[in-house]
Amino acid sequence: MGVNFVGLLNERQLEDIMSNVHVCDEDWFEELLRMWNNRQTQGNKMKIVELFAGIGGFRLGFGEDNEYVFVNDVNEEALSIYEYQFKDKVDSRFIQDVPSQEIPNHDLLCGGFPCATFSIAGKREGFTENHDKGLLFYEIIRIAEHKKPKFILLENVKGLLTHDNGQTFGKVLFELERIGYDAQWQCINSRYFGTPQNRERVFIVATRKDLGFKNIFPIIGESITVLKTRTYQLYHQKIRTYYGGIFPCLTAYMGTGGNNVPFVLDTDGFRKVSHVECEMLQNLPVNHTKYLANGNAVTSAKRYERIGRSLNPTIVNRIFKKLVENYGN
Repeated sequence: MGVNFVGLLNERQLEDIMSNVHVCDEDWFEELLRMWNNRQTQGNKMKIVELFAGIGGFRLGFGEDNEYVFVNDVNEEALSIYEYQFKDKVDSRFIQDVPSQEIPNHDLLCGGFPCATFSIAGKREGFTENHDKGLLFYEIIRIAEHKKPKFILLENVKGLLTHDNGQTFGKVLFELERIGYDAQWQCINSRYFGTPQNRERVFIVATRKDLGFKNIFPIIGESITVLKTRTYQLYHQKIRTYYGGIFPCLTAYMGTGGNNVPFVLDTDGFRKVSHVECEMLQNLPVNHTKYLANGNAVTSAKRYERIGRSLNPTIVNRIFKKLVENYGN
């Protein structure tokens, strides 16, 4: 492929890439490696709390020079993958059952609070008592109000902005204001950050008012990365065709229900995109979702599901860099 992997990937990772990646053209793959290798990893140590941590997308973006003082998730596969990769124990209690005083003091609170109640792919129940997941945002507010971290970084689907004609997002901003934070936000598409996937997500940065307001957004991406191939998606037993070398948004349904499954047509024929390729489309490390904490392999369906629920660490890293540049640590 003409790529210099020295110092970037170990032998097993290289073997996995060479045996699995058919969809990636050389230019895109080099760009992906360059961006990943250049992510912020030094000199910005913060004490961080991760809520709804999943497989660690936020942590991958922040880097390992920080101190992760509390990590929480209730999904068995997600927390087990997290523990395997980072060798840290994940608190597996429902966050509603965790007293605020038990959470250590910290500088940054982050979380991708559950999005099913705001997504156009879900029932869009929002902040209602009919759906407990929709109320989990208020657990973030509860903890932040008690612990007063300097910064809050949240991620959710684009539909959060328009749900209930904007009233739901208005409640998010109101609650952050009420507990003493200035909020700013941007809807960011992964396709401008080194991966050919059309994935729009809302990122919210809230800073404690005594720190003063400094612009974190806009975060400007780079040129659109495209593939030299046509992409397809199995959607409700129909095949969608996507032109222009951009993949549709990867979703959890890749593993849970057989919908939204991405395909490519290459020398191996018409085939489902592999786990490794999907990880790369999310800017995740190779085989990040492969193993559980006990060393056993994650099932194929669960790997696709966890990848589809993750976020792009490169975007998180760009936001984190801007926070450090503007506020220090």
